[in-house]
Amino acid sequence: MRNKRPVIAIHEVTGERKDYDGVYSCAKEMKISTSAVIISLSTGTAIKGWKVYDTPENIRKRIQVLEEQIKIVESNED
Repeated sequence: MRNKRPVIAIHEVTGERKDYDGVYSCAKEMKISTSAVIISLSTGTAIKGWKVYDTPENIRKRIQVLEEQIKIVESNED
């Protein structure tokens, strides 16, 4: 079974917000591919005027992973 990745879409002009229970449902409503949603998430680009974001919880998790990576890289500096 596939894990759902909740996402939030915010319209660039109006500021309207739409919450989706997963990438697939976001893509389906916007009539775009799931890969387009994933690319928008990773690059911060807009799709049809909508920017797609991870949930705040997922962003915090990603920050923790990046902080751990910084520690690893900094501890191995020459």
